[in-house]
Amino acid sequence: MTVKFDDKGKFYIKSVIQTITHQIQGTVFVKQGDRLIDELNSSEKFIAVTDAVVYNLIGKQIASSQFLTVNCNHIIWLLPQQETPEEKAKPGGEE
Repeated sequence: MTVKFDDKGKFYIKSVIQTITHQIQGTVFVKQGDRLIDELNSSEKFIAVTDAVVYNLIGKQIASSQFLTVNCNHIIWLLPQQETPEEKAKPGGEE
């Protein structure tokens, strides 16, 4: 799993999000000390996704954005992405 930390201690996890009609690949913000499931179960109705790429059900890219919010009620599943060997070799706060 790819985790990036910022200078404030927040961390971001590259993830794949499946909704009923779309799949979204991007980076999800998680509060320090929380897990992805905690973000989904919080009282917030939306989760923030950065560097988002949206695909339709047949896998065609239909949109991309530096920032996207996703309604938690529409998420079927959320999967942290595994980092590639190239990403593991990159310096810069990734674990």
